[in-house]
Amino acid sequence: MITFVDILQEAGVPIASGDHRHSRDGWLQIDCPWCGPKSGKFHLGYNQSGQYLNCWRCGKKDLTKTIAALTGKPWQAAKELVRQIPRERGATPRVYDGTLINPPGVQPLLAAHQDYLVGRNFTNWQDLVALWDIQGIGLSPKLGWRIFIPIFHQGQQVSWTTRSIGAEARLRYISADPNHESMSHKKILYGEDYCRHAVIITEGPLDTWAIGPGAVATLGTSYSRGQLAALAKYTVRAICFDAGAEETASRLMSELLLFPGETINIRLESGSDPASADKEEIQDVRDLVFAM
Repeated sequence: MITFVDILQEAGVPIASGDHRHSRDGWLQIDCPWCGPKSGKFHLGYNQSGQYLNCWRCGKKDLTKTIAALTGKPWQAAKELVRQIPRERGATPRVYDGTLINPPGVQPLLAAHQDYLVGRNFTNWQDLVALWDIQGIGLSPKLGWRIFIPIFHQGQQVSWTTRSIGAEARLRYISADPNHESMSHKKILYGEDYCRHAVIITEGPLDTWAIGPGAVATLGTSYSRGQLAALAKYTVRAICFDAGAEETASRLMSELLLFPGETINIRLESGSDPASADKEEIQDVRDLVFAM
């Protein structure tokens, strides 16, 4: 039997782990062969227990294709290497509560969805499709003209939410019913698969997209005990809630300060939320938090 590290070392691929700022326990970081080969940025993360890959910049990656790209081996040879990799000793199977059922009518983004995203300052909406796997819903009795947002946990979709593209919608977000998700979306953090040692905490997916990988959303103005426990494990936590949610942000900060690590509260100057803030200010926030 071999390990993923054995494969990387044999191919001479640099690895970041342990105390490196781009890594956290249970993860290995390498340069992404698609968006940053030999860059020294270590954007591609490998989860050792779940055996899945996520790139900070260009999204989820197939393990076999990644090994082939890193080693130069043919796809079939890379597949055989993957077959020999055992699960990490002590790793426990992922246990889910129910059965995931996506809503009907999910399809690639239509022109109306694309126009909405461009109007919200996401001019490169194709990047959102690649990184966050978003799709669209057109005509539908309940979820008409919404963006479909899958929610992942350890590389596997467990739930979903939707965001209306209409200004008159009574509910901006409508999420999966409890009997349509394999894990409650309020037990986990949206976007956590892309996080390493530091995390920027937002309310909704659009705010997470605006900040980029390393940000998470509590999927609402409230947060659960499970989400608090998930946030507490990070060594750096930066709260970046919408204007008007100061009370919730203050309460969350008070609770996180009880745990080891650094917790800060960020108030944006150029917008009421990350999705409406200037990109320069968002980059300043990223530079501040991920350098801590």
